[in-house]
This record gives sequence, C-alpha cells and structure tokens, in this order.
Amino acid sequence: MPAPGTTLAVFLGSCEHAFRVGELSRWYGRHAIRHAVASGVAVRLAHGIVAGRHAARDFAVLCEAAILWAPQGAALAGTTALSWRDKILERPAKVELIVPHGSHPRVPSWCAVTSASRLPVPSLVRGLPATPAGHSVIQAWAAASPTERRNVFFTAMWSGIAAATEVHAALREMPRIPQRRALEGLVRDQLEGLTSPLEQIAKRGAFAGPRFSDFEWQAVLKVRGRRRIVDALHRRAGVAVEFDGARYHSSDLARRRDIERDAELASAGYVTLRFTYADLTNRPGWCVALVTDAVNLRIAHESVRGSVPGTRVAGALRGR
Repeated sequence: MPAPGTTLAVFLGSCEHAFRVGELSRWYGRHAIRHAVASGVAVRLAHGIVAGRHAARDFAVLCEAAILWAPQGAALAGTTALSWRDKILERPAKVELIVPHGSHPRVPSWCAVTSASRLPVPSLVRGLPATPAGHSVIQAWAAASPTERRNVFFTAMWSGIAAATEVHAALREMPRIPQRRALEGLVRDQLEGLTSPLEQIAKRGAFAGPRFSDFEWQAVLKVRGRRRIVDALHRRAGVAVEFDGARYHSSDLARRRDIERDAELASAGYVTLRFTYADLTNRPGWCVALVTDAVNLRIAHESVRGSVPGTRVAGALRGR
C-alpha cells in the first residue's frame, strides 16, 4: 500500500512488484493508471497486470505477474520453477507456467503456458506457487532439446535443487516423457551411488565402453590409516581419477583438502588425475587420452614398481 500523498509514478518507481489493475485502482483510480501506461511510467505486462517501467523486465517481477494473471491453480513450472528456487541458475527466455486443463488465457509474449488435467500440488517458493522440484526437473527435461536434456538433469542435481528420489517419485506420476529411458537411467545411477553429476557424465560419456571396464567407481582405499573414496580407480595401474565440481572444489579449504588428499594418495603410489565439468564436456578426448596414457605407462613399468602401487619405489627411498 502506498504512503499517503505518494504519486503513482513515485510508488511504481520505488517497488519491484507487479500489480493487478483492480488493486492499484483502489488507490489511484483507473484513469491515473491508463495515463501512467500511456506516458511510459507503467507497463501493461498482461491483461489486468501492470508494473513500473524499470521493473517490467525483471525476472522476479515477471514471475509474480504471471501468477497474478494466470487462472487459479497455476504454478511456475520447468526451468522457471528451478531457477526461481536457485538464483544462481540461468533464467529462461520465457516464464513457464502450468495451468489446469481447460483454461484458455490469452498468453503474453513473455510467457509460455502448458496445461494438464492433473496438476501436482505446488510448493510455495519465495511467495509464489511452483511445481515440486522433481516435477520441475522432468518438465524442464521435456521442454529442452534432446542434446540439452542431460545438462538440465545434471544442473538440477549439481545445484541441489532436486534430489534423485524426488525425480524418481515424480516419474511415477508422469508417464509420457520424451527420452524416458534415458532419464530413468540417470536417476538410477544417482540412486545406486553415482552421486556426483560429473561421475555420471564421465561413466556414461567419456569413460564409457569396454576399455574402461577395469575401473572401479567410488573405489575405497585405505591410505595412512584413513579411508579414502576416489571417484574412479584403476587399481592395478594405481591411477585415481577425480571429478571436480566448481561448487565443491572452488573454496580455499576445499583446494587444500584436495592437495592433502592427492599427496596422501601419491605417498601410497597412486597418481591422481583431476577433471572439471568443462574438461569432460568440452574436451572429453583429452581426458581419455591422459587417463589412457597414465594407465598404460604405469602398467608398462609395473615390474619396476612392484605389484602394489609404490612398494618398491617407497622401499628404495627409505633405503637412501
């Protein structure tokens, strides 16, 4: 509610919100609103919905405007619902809504609407209704191009917006999904222990196939009395492969832990190769070549190193 004496122009310029015309007209009258739109002070975002000129392109204001405009029962959906949950995610080109089947609203150009006969019970996220996280992931998957669907899933998992269990539950309620088997496989990997999206990208992409059958995934090592789990391990060659995500390996503390971990593995004769998301997606051949060369070279020198990684080398160093 505007303070007494505040003009419509000042009020709209001071708040990042969308408003129903009926609500504003109680304070300023419809004539003042029409004049504000005509003069450019306000922007008509949809039928019966306006916002201040400076706020009209703001993603949050558009999401609010979409819910104010849409029929009862509507909710933010797909990529919009995911990005509404996590501000770090890239905003979609249009605000995506899901509405009850049978609704035929005149859709604004900045909005994309789908309808369903059975809508999931929405969650209230930052004041707006949004489809549950698992349903949002599947909606975003369906709307994406076939080449982008894996990235949609991995981004949702990586950001922590949704859990694999939530997507698994939503799959039971949504029978008609493009590339359903591919999505079910990604969910199954998560549920079976490939908890890092990068591990999934690696195992189902760059490091797929029979030549990597000797690698153990989420392999357990005991080094200096401590239990260590590495993302992938060629035990005979003593080659450990780690997949680093920016969210979990970018802080100083995380980097120090990685350095300590690599040093401990090296002291036991294991060489560690680390790859990022950009490495796996932009230059997978380079990743494969480095790992293949490391494994082949260390196996070729196995007679020198001994059957246990580092045994003879460590012994020689102790003997000096």
